[in-house]
Amino acid sequence: MKILGIDEAGRGCVIGPLVMCGFEVDEDDAIFEQVKSQLKDSKQLSKKRRERLHDFLTNKIKAKVIMQIVHPAELNRQMDDISLNDIEEKCALNIVSSSNTDEVYIDCFSVKKNFREDFIKKANTDKKFFIEFKADSTYKIVSAASIVAKVTRDSYIEKINEKYSKMGFVVGSGYPADKITILFLKHYFEKFKKMPEEVRTKWKTVQNIKQKNIFDF
Repeated sequence: MKILGIDEAGRGCVIGPLVMCGFEVDEDDAIFEQVKSQLKDSKQLSKKRRERLHDFLTNKIKAKVIMQIVHPAELNRQMDDISLNDIEEKCALNIVSSSNTDEVYIDCFSVKKNFREDFIKKANTDKKFFIEFKADSTYKIVSAASIVAKVTRDSYIEKINEKYSKMGFVVGSGYPADKITILFLKHYFEKFKKMPEEVRTKWKTVQNIKQKNIFDF
């Protein structure tokens, strides 16, 4: 029986893409069984460990990886009309429709009442669904999706850091809680009077930086 895990990385970031991964594998795959005990929510693993597991999952196992990558410009455009949860739902539905699995395990990203029932109705399939909070810690198949999503997103952030290091900036992780990232946004906006193209302009973090700088000038 084939099973599919779905998780995302970069939901709360102010810089870089939202990455949602679907990881599909045969439940009885012997190689997947070998690595299952090592799989955890990607946030609980070191960067080095995540990368090793990512390489194993994507190169050693007969698995199907279905990626949905929404770049900042597209996030900004879509969020004129719909919420981030709606965008994630569309990504998850696209992954489900691209999969030939029997069971789907999703790390729930919405607190909306009846989200599970509504999602299953929209999916319009006979697949069996398990949609739960913290599913990336509960189900190994979702842990696998979490790891692949996180490493994929990290590779984008590394490229963004490389790009702006040539201009004398340090971007950091891209998260609003990262002081390095906030300093980068402040200094970039002070210098160029605009935000970098990789920034999610709908975030309050960005609006606060812009308003403060406008006031200062």
